[in-house]
Amino acid sequence: MDTTRALVPLPYDLAWTAVNDVIRQNGYKIQAQDPNHGIIEVQGRSFTLQDADCGRIKGIIGDYAATPESSATAVYNFQVRPVSNEKSSVEVRAIFN
Repeated sequence: MDTTRALVPLPYDLAWTAVNDVIRQNGYKIQAQDPNHGIIEVQGRSFTLQDADCGRIKGIIGDYAATPESSATAVYNFQVRPVSNEKSSVEVRAIFN
């Protein structure tokens, strides 16, 4: 699991809207959301080696990076929290299968 956190100079309601806009722009499918607790779970499309480290494979020609299979999926959990009247925290946790 990989986690990224950022502080954004927006009040909670605008940060919530911005996160939803980014989700839509990336074509992710919202599986669940709870604005009262700032939680959004989305299903992503396939992912690349730049997105997730799938480990290394050892073979007779040496070792090399394992590539994600075509059926691989990603689930992103967004957590939006108010920090102050004009600032919010946005955290993203990614789970790659």
